[in-house]
Amino acid sequence: MKKYSIFILFVTLVFNVFAKDYSVESPSGKIMVKVSVAEKISYAVLLNGKEIIVPSIVSMKINDGTIWGENAKVKKAKSTSVSEEIIPVVKRKYAKIENNYNLLTLSFKGYAIQFRAY
Repeated sequence: MKKYSIFILFVTLVFNVFAKDYSVESPSGKIMVKVSVAEKISYAVLLNGKEIIVPSIVSMKINDGTIWGENAKVKKAKSTSVSEEIIPVVKRKYAKIENNYNLLTLSFKGYAIQFRAY
């Protein structure tokens, strides 16, 4: 029994060491996107601290058989805040639309993925 306990502890530690966690919050602080990069890339969305989207896997299979999002290693993580006004081509009730969000960009070998929180 002791051997199994040590093995389970070891496996848990190994997975926690290799998993990298990132997060991005909306400008208001109400929405948070949590991203985990381990064997697969997954994300979850929280609203006021309550999970509204359970951890979901993100991946894409390319024509050459490569699968983006599996065994991924983050080369660079960058957070950015965007605050701009958009003038719609077709007239709306408002002449300008505020576009405010925080952006998390995770770069991998050959591709990048962005998560936005508005």
